[in-house]
Amino acid sequence: MSVLYTFDADLDTVLQAASNEDLDPLVEFIQQAQISENLTSSPEFKRFFPDHQRYVHIISHDLRAFGGHAVANLFRRGRGPNYRAVVCDVAKHFKLQFDEEAPLPAIERQLLAHVMKELYGQMTDEQKQLFVSEVQQYQASDTDAQDQKQNFSPIVSTESRDVVVKAIEQANFEALSPKVLTLLSAVVNNTMARVWGTGALITKLGDSLEQSISKLQSIINLPLNWLKQMFNALCELGGLSYRVIVPCVIHIAMLRIKQSSNLLAYQQPSNAPQLSKDIAPEEQQVKAKEDLQAQEDQHS
Repeated sequence: MSVLYTFDADLDTVLQAASNEDLDPLVEFIQQAQISENLTSSPEFKRFFPDHQRYVHIISHDLRAFGGHAVANLFRRGRGPNYRAVVCDVAKHFKLQFDEEAPLPAIERQLLAHVMKELYGQMTDEQKQLFVSEVQQYQASDTDAQDQKQNFSPIVSTESRDVVVKAIEQANFEALSPKVLTLLSAVVNNTMARVWGTGALITKLGDSLEQSISKLQSIINLPLNWLKQMFNALCELGGLSYRVIVPCVIHIAMLRIKQSSNLLAYQQPSNAPQLSKDIAPEEQQVKAKEDLQAQEDQHS
């Protein structure tokens, strides 16, 4: 039986850009669901598994259906709510204070930051020091992480450390670099995987980041029973569907950050002119054009 699928820009753009490896955890969460789902009985799944990209529309449908309440879904003809409503509902169950009209990526990052703050708060002082030391190397202003490692000054080290600590303790990721965002979101994501009993969710992020994620996970090393208690306290689970949708929302938030980070890296070549954060966006565009023209004049 075909599903009543409708396109959801907030969710489907991420799923369609994801690799099969990125989609693996979502499929696993759906397969483990103790509630009705359409994926595993669909002709597409039976024919193309494990090529998840061939049935992302069914993954999208099931995730939104899980995020809705059973009675409400009847009035939506089984479609489930839009994905923004699902994320906002999860955020409310995590008892977050947030602006429901904010851009969806901002709400997702607030959710990730909230969980990361709780994890950090349970570490010992030694664990915190090791954790921040590993993360701060990626917190550099308009410089590549590898370049920072090679030219690591005490001033940069202190500034980066302060930014990272403040971001985690205040549960506000706005000042963090794309790589640190990716790193911390992956740590939260992998911790969620432990709680829900799935495998490691590290997708391809590059050798350096993947090694750092593994190192950070070993630094945290919190007992599984404690992690379950923490998430039970953080999140008021509303039934079996939330045991599927909560880890999926966290995973999709991580994928969105990963994809955004990859796009930024693709759009900004290493020799591109660097723009000051103090300049307004429209002025940045003018300055970029002037810098590029100046480079062309030098070579002419």
